[in-house]
Amino acid sequence: MTKNDILEIDLDGNVVTKTTMRPYGERAIHAAILKARPDMNAVFHGHIAAVIPFSVTGVPIRPVTHVGSFLWQGVPVYDDYEPGHGMLIDTKTEGERIAHHLGNYRVHLLRGHGCDIVAENLPRLVASAIYLRDNAAIEFQALQLGKEVKYLSNDEAKAAVETALFNELPLARMWGYWTTRVKRAMPDMK
Repeated sequence: MTKNDILEIDLDGNVVTKTTMRPYGERAIHAAILKARPDMNAVFHGHIAAVIPFSVTGVPIRPVTHVGSFLWQGVPVYDDYEPGHGMLIDTKTEGERIAHHLGNYRVHLLRGHGCDIVAENLPRLVASAIYLRDNAAIEFQALQLGKEVKYLSNDEAKAAVETALFNELPLARMWGYWTTRVKRAMPDMK
């Protein structure tokens, strides 16, 4: 990946950057969510394998770890795909439906597809994506033990969001670690 791989896209999903590169088809998701959520500045759309089982089983993702605490408000599942698109979200109308479904949540799942995450800034977004994956994997493992899973209470989770996850010091440490890893792996990306 290089700087030339980054495209500027407006809130209607139009590519602003002059490029011959074919833009990502599901950019309608990012544009619609950012337009609908002016309180957020970053959107992630991904196909995280660890979360997909929770999108097709009716088993909700709930916070089981302190770094999964941002999931305290719940994680709804979107299942209103535009007919004939094979679950691809590449139209403005579909993007708007996705944004409406996300509402004021930080995360929602897309049935059989993946997830969308919103955050105030890039460090919080990256932390949320990584810890959504980790929390889902840990919850899945806990469910396999056949015992009742002890989830974080809403009070525990809300407190952990501010003290352990999105607090300035731990977030700066996480961000520093991740950006250092990227710089080492991609020395041409400055």
